[in-house]
Amino acid sequence: IINIDFNAKNIYETIGDCYIQIGSSRFDINEETLENYGGGLSITESGTYYIQVFTQSGVLLYSYKVIKTTPLNAWAIIAIVIAVVAAVAITIITIKLRKKPKVK
Repeated sequence: IINIDFNAKNIYETIGDCYIQIGSSRFDINEETLENYGGGLSITESGTYYIQVFTQSGVLLYSYKVIKTTPLNAWAIIAIVIAVVAAVAITIITIKLRKKPKVK
C-alpha cells in the first residue's frame, strides 16, 4: 500500500485556489474545502500513477510519477535461487571437464 498524504492548508497558502489530480481522483483546494482534506489517498493496486497539481485555470504546476509494483512471492524467489545455483554448478563442472589431463 502506498499512502499519499498532502497538507491542503500549506498548498493553499503557497499556490492559492488549485486542485490535485491523483490518478482519477480530483481534490479541489480552496478556502471552503481546506478543512475537508485531512488525509490523502491510498494506492493498493499495481500500476503507474501521476500526482499532478494544477491551478484553478488548468495550468500544470507540479507532476510526480509513482509506480506501484507487486513484490516477488516466495515461489518466484525460490525459483531464482535454484536457477542461480544450477548455473554456477554447470559452469564449475564445464571448467573442470575442459582441463586437459597431464600425460607423462
